[in-house]
Amino acid sequence: MSTKLVGRGILRREDLRFVKGLGKYVADLAPDDALHVALLRSPLPHAVIRGVRADRARVSPGVRLVVTGPELPRLMRPFRHLIPTPPYYPMAVDKVRFVGEPVAAVVAESRTQAVDALELIEVDYEPLRPVIDPDEALEGKSPLVHEGFTNNIAWTGNYVYGDVESAFRSADLIVSSKFVVNRFSSTPIEPSAVLSYFDRSSGDLYIYDQNHQAPMHHARLADVLKLPQNKLVYAVPDVGGGFGNKVMIYPYSALIGLLSIMVDRPVMWVADRREDMAALMQTPMRIATAEAAVRSDGKVLGLRIKLIEDFGAHMRHPEPQNVTRPFACMLGPYDIGAIRLDAVGVFTNKSPTGPNRAYGRTHTFFVLERLMDIISKRLGLDPVEIRMRNFIPTERMPYTNPIGSVYDGGNYHEMMRILLTKFDYEGWKSKREKFWQVGRPVGIGVAAIIEPAVTNSQVVSLWGSEIGKRYAGSSEAAMITVFPTGKVEVRMGTIPQGQGHETVAAQVVAELLQIPMEDVNVISGFNSRTHPYSGDSGTYASRFSVMAVGAITGAAIKIREKMKRIAANILGTDPEHISLTDGEFRDGVTQSSVSFREVCRAAYNQLALLPEGMEPGLHAVHVHRFESSPADDNKSANFAVTYSPAMAAAAVELDPETFEVKVLRLVMIEDIGTILNPVIAEGQAHGAMAHGLGAALYEQYVYDRSTGQLLSSTFIDYLVPTALEMPELEVHHYVTRSLVTDWGSRGGPGESGTPLVAVTIANAISDALDPLGVDINEIPITPSKLWSLSRNRERGAI
Repeated sequence: MSTKLVGRGILRREDLRFVKGLGKYVADLAPDDALHVALLRSPLPHAVIRGVRADRARVSPGVRLVVTGPELPRLMRPFRHLIPTPPYYPMAVDKVRFVGEPVAAVVAESRTQAVDALELIEVDYEPLRPVIDPDEALEGKSPLVHEGFTNNIAWTGNYVYGDVESAFRSADLIVSSKFVVNRFSSTPIEPSAVLSYFDRSSGDLYIYDQNHQAPMHHARLADVLKLPQNKLVYAVPDVGGGFGNKVMIYPYSALIGLLSIMVDRPVMWVADRREDMAALMQTPMRIATAEAAVRSDGKVLGLRIKLIEDFGAHMRHPEPQNVTRPFACMLGPYDIGAIRLDAVGVFTNKSPTGPNRAYGRTHTFFVLERLMDIISKRLGLDPVEIRMRNFIPTERMPYTNPIGSVYDGGNYHEMMRILLTKFDYEGWKSKREKFWQVGRPVGIGVAAIIEPAVTNSQVVSLWGSEIGKRYAGSSEAAMITVFPTGKVEVRMGTIPQGQGHETVAAQVVAELLQIPMEDVNVISGFNSRTHPYSGDSGTYASRFSVMAVGAITGAAIKIREKMKRIAANILGTDPEHISLTDGEFRDGVTQSSVSFREVCRAAYNQLALLPEGMEPGLHAVHVHRFESSPADDNKSANFAVTYSPAMAAAAVELDPETFEVKVLRLVMIEDIGTILNPVIAEGQAHGAMAHGLGAALYEQYVYDRSTGQLLSSTFIDYLVPTALEMPELEVHHYVTRSLVTDWGSRGGPGESGTPLVAVTIANAISDALDPLGVDINEIPITPSKLWSLSRNRERGAI
């Protein structure tokens, strides 16, 4: 497909309204008569609710409604899951299970009045011993977070792909280690917010929030609120950062919708930073033990992994996806013939968890790529060499791994060679030796991962759902209208939070219809009443450049082909002879032509020019579908659509006194196929790399093990990298067209940098500490942890 617009680095058209302060976020939409909500949250991590007395709050100035958690079962349904889980409501019903769990909601004329009324609510708690450590949660002596779930086991999954036992029997060496990835998130700047109002005249409930999976949650919200789905209007305006975190807004959306129905007024809720960090945005903690069966030449034959996943107080949809989403790429870019994974999800008295940028892959690749470095050390091989010996050869593309993933092209060996050249790997190795000689701990790290785009709905089979066989593939919708004047309007089921969807969609449509980009108006955001959507729609799993672009392309081609037929009828020729170039439909035989605008006018107003039987107008809806068979009985399937390789190299220096880590150089290379817009791809990569740096060095939700209190609920205690900590970021692109998409594009620029940079930095720090015999097997890697390790001077995991 030849292009003039697609592939150009066009600046994001949506940025102008944002830099002018003209963006429309949820908090900007509140009408003057909106009421405000404040939530009473539990100060205890684990306690039975004996009673809630709210009489004084109900008569407090400005208060219009108070609803308590124990009242919810008669007012709404619990959220359902596809696997057995305890009933889940937006507020605690019988007992509180984490610090920050909502217990009551106050609706008042102002936020100040609502907050003041919270102090008048009395909750009679019977404190219980909290369960904070996931290892201890599994012990029979620990209290149960949910009755009926023995040993606090929320979920288990056991998977075997390939002949694992044979791989380990034939191994020359078995390498094993334990790894820990602590809780962190991406902390979007805009806090969580929901606006809802109930139109009693029509019976319609309107909910505005920031859920970038809103189309998927439309039916779920209607169900819990006991509404027909066609009476719930679900909309998402501009979003000030999402990164997966804001998917978990949905319980609050249901609650605010309920309150709006009850008071018959618009109702607004905006979280503060503590609420967001304590209750809405945490990713699971993982404790993993991994073993690799290795030949003496470095070939990895198989893996065995056991992991404990801390889901916190509730396991809500879409968990256990932090475990199962990475199945598509769990073996990385390597030709590994077998893997066994045994996973157990655990309930603890901590915040429930949800998606985060590169959902589950930071956890997965920290284990795999640290293990590859440990193998290289045991064999005396360079970390690059161990990877090169295990990379999938280009000639085997498309490559199907034991799990069933079908990798859609790439040249991993050449990518690594380019990375080493750009980074000056040999030069840095020489510098490192010189630095060590003068007492400066400098280390070099490399890593290689695969970023899968699009979640194949077959993943529900990995959860153990009884109806898993009903799910397969994925879909996305787009709608295009061409007006009689030739201007174009595009609507999609995707929800951007900074990815430049408006710009890229306009590039694609303008390219296919051969019109100026300025003539294409992309209606951003989402509204269930006006935007097309499928059961999988939304912005998640790096799916825009694969699924949404596929939907836009399909709709534009439908419009173009219809216009060709009209043009052919006007020119008295066959549609096969018609081409469209620069706004002109031309007959390739006679060279006669008709303009794009003339065809548009004919489609609406000059119906005598239409072919017989043609429906007037220029409207097209296309639902792009990735077709896939259900997972087999061994739960093998192609769990993604495209697979983008990404690699990085880093050099770091440790301050021997403060143990602060300074990143001296950081270079990344990725192959996302045809790059639809290089400027946007570059910005997405930079953002992902910044989050990876945070996960590696700074960000951690810390809980007091005895009291269950969250100790890092503000940016004073929960550290994120600022401009001062960010190194210069260097991103390179290697392009091999995807074998399965319309434009040859893959997903991944906005996610791969997060897991990749996190483990690359960890590998570099481990290399810097190699003279001490220390392996870095836990993130984040803070100065205090490094200090402890250096003082111990013994091999271990931090």
